[in-house]
Amino acid sequence: MRAGTVQAMSFLMALGLVIASAAIMERHRPAPGTQNWGFPLVARPALDVPAAAPETPNAAPADAAAAAANATPAAAPAPQPNDALPDLPVQNIKPMAARPVPDTGPPPPSSYDYPEPVNPPRGAASGSYRNGAYSPGRTQSATPPTLSGPARAAGTVSIAIDGHIVTLFGVLPPASTDRCQRDRGDARSCFDVAQEVLAERIARSPQVTCRLPAGIGSTDPRRVCVDATGADLAAALVGEGLAIADRRQGRDYEFAEGSARKDRKGLWRYR
Repeated sequence: MRAGTVQAMSFLMALGLVIASAAIMERHRPAPGTQNWGFPLVARPALDVPAAAPETPNAAPADAAAAAANATPAAAPAPQPNDALPDLPVQNIKPMAARPVPDTGPPPPSSYDYPEPVNPPRGAASGSYRNGAYSPGRTQSATPPTLSGPARAAGTVSIAIDGHIVTLFGVLPPASTDRCQRDRGDARSCFDVAQEVLAERIARSPQVTCRLPAGIGSTDPRRVCVDATGADLAAALVGEGLAIADRRQGRDYEFAEGSARKDRKGLWRYR
């Protein structure tokens, strides 16, 4: 009996607590327009947020590639008659004949500008003087490779020795228009002055030796000639401005010509 009484009393007490709690909550229920626990409601201003634009779904990459592949390129506009390029002039060029250069013999003439006309040596046997070298005629015998003996002037750049006319190797004579002044006299033809100077030099040392230069044929009349003192006759003329160094034959007399130009000797005084 005691255990059941205790349980009944416990149930009644719990029921009473539930009823009392419900009464209290009913008493404190918030009125309409108020927050919980009796605080008044405060109206909040609405934020002006622009509506988001509706998203348009992008085309799939595969669809874009297919559309690019199927696209037809636009045709280029046809050129108008006025846009056509004019015809270019046609110029016919005449082919130049090839001139082979031999392995032996004297070098071919270059484009070095020498004064013209070139005077032939006076007193020479029948022959011609071309490109700075005297060519003997048919009546003159072949010139030996080496000559030695008394000599005399036969022109501006040629001498007579042992019955032969030889041309001084590596030089050209003055032009007929070149003027030279000797000592303190008047200017006159360099041709005459050069021949006088060559004759006087050989007269002081008449024994002359001439040899065939390397690289030219034995039938060529050009020779390197020195007097008894060993002085080169061609170099002496070039150094006095009475002959011109022929670079087609060699460069042995360039220094002598440069000195004559610098000192304005002979023909370089009036050029």
